[in-house]
Amino acid sequence: MLGSGRVRAAAENGLDYAGLREDLVRFLRRRLRNSDLATDLAQEAITRLLFSIKDGSVIDPTAFAFRIADNLAIDAIRSRRRRSFSELGDDIPSEGVSPAQSAEARSAVAALGRALDRLPKLRREIFLRKRLHGQSYEQIGAETGLSTNAIEKHISRAMQSLAAVQEDNQS
Repeated sequence: MLGSGRVRAAAENGLDYAGLREDLVRFLRRRLRNSDLATDLAQEAITRLLFSIKDGSVIDPTAFAFRIADNLAIDAIRSRRRRSFSELGDDIPSEGVSPAQSAEARSAVAALGRALDRLPKLRREIFLRKRLHGQSYEQIGAETGLSTNAIEKHISRAMQSLAAVQEDNQS
């Protein structure tokens, strides 16, 4: 609470200290969603306002008090964010991929790449057009001169070859 000298100074300036404080607390509560912090910051805003009023440069004390309160709220929010980031330590387990998992994945991708290279040229081309480039059977057929049935067989056989490599890699 403010000392009696400051309350007297507020009264001399025609300032309704109690009403302004309540308004500031409500404003800060909505902004911060923390009653205790809102009360503390409202009190701080009033204190700063009273120090500023002494020199006579404040034209609208109520607006100035709300500006002070808003700035204090912004500082509190920034401080809270900094604390939450600094509280994160190196001992928190990562949800990311471990180095072993990463190496395993690279090995599996390399094995699939080698398996793709071993496919007959036409089968590999059809498989990549469909699975990698997203072409339709009709588009592939128009460009290769093959029937939809033949394209389906090439893709099916490519999938069987790649699945076999994946099974070998997992065991």
